[in-house]
Amino acid sequence: MIHILFKTTGSSIVYSEGTAPDAYITVVEAGFGRQAPGHSYRESRNCYVLHYVVSGSGFCGDQVLTAPCGFLLTPDEDHMFSVGTSQEAGAWEHYWILFRGTGAKALLEGGGFIPVRGVFPVPYMDQVLAIFRDLHNKDSYTDKQDVLYMISKLMELLSLHASTSTAIKAPEKRIPQQYISKAIAYIETSYRHSLREKDIADAVHVSPKYLYKLFRRELGKSPTQYLSDYRMYRAKSLLKTTALSIKEISDSVGFQNPDYFCHVFQKYTEGVSPTQYRKQIRRDSETKPEG
Repeated sequence: MIHILFKTTGSSIVYSEGTAPDAYITVVEAGFGRQAPGHSYRESRNCYVLHYVVSGSGFCGDQVLTAPCGFLLTPDEDHMFSVGTSQEAGAWEHYWILFRGTGAKALLEGGGFIPVRGVFPVPYMDQVLAIFRDLHNKDSYTDKQDVLYMISKLMELLSLHASTSTAIKAPEKRIPQQYISKAIAYIETSYRHSLREKDIADAVHVSPKYLYKLFRRELGKSPTQYLSDYRMYRAKSLLKTTALSIKEISDSVGFQNPDYFCHVFQKYTEGVSPTQYRKQIRRDSETKPEG
């Protein structure tokens, strides 16, 4: 049967895990939550999960995300996503829908998704919110008709993406997204080195002007901004998890001058230096209650 769960961060409509594993498609859960700055979550589930981030910013794995956007998690893989710090991001509101079945991958592809983990833009967020409101406003979920209702809402989400996706309109329309994906991959493997926007454009064989236009249109930021965001993400990770000196961390994330690294870092944290950030993380860890 279907039942409703209420949580402190929001509410979830949950379908029984007893669904037949060989079903073509079934919705497991549709939910809403508010997460505090700095919150992180690691999960591995036997289904696909579409998340829609309404406000805030953070990371899906190593990928930077800024609302309005979404990200897809894939079955049986270890995933981690996290909200940015209070200075950067504010609270994170997001909706999610979990689904699985033998037809799930094909339906994602039909909706213009590449069925692998990743962040995607959501220019149709108002319509997404309307769909989730429909799900949450329903009084009860008790029978097979309600299962079909939840599936119909999933199909609406996929249809919305299909109507705006460049991935399914024509072969030549796929090329811009491929350039962005290749540029991101290059940035995330070469960020330790000195990189100019021209170097990134050269790596994917397009002009810097064209790559800048693609990044601004699809991600809302320039390639240089994406590189800086990623470097700061890696720097914070090193400050949290290692005892490396500030100079060593600066070198590790592509800054030759530690003073300039500190200057950029403080821009991202509204004046908090790398040393202060590390102390704050350690202090928060020591004072965090057990359990």
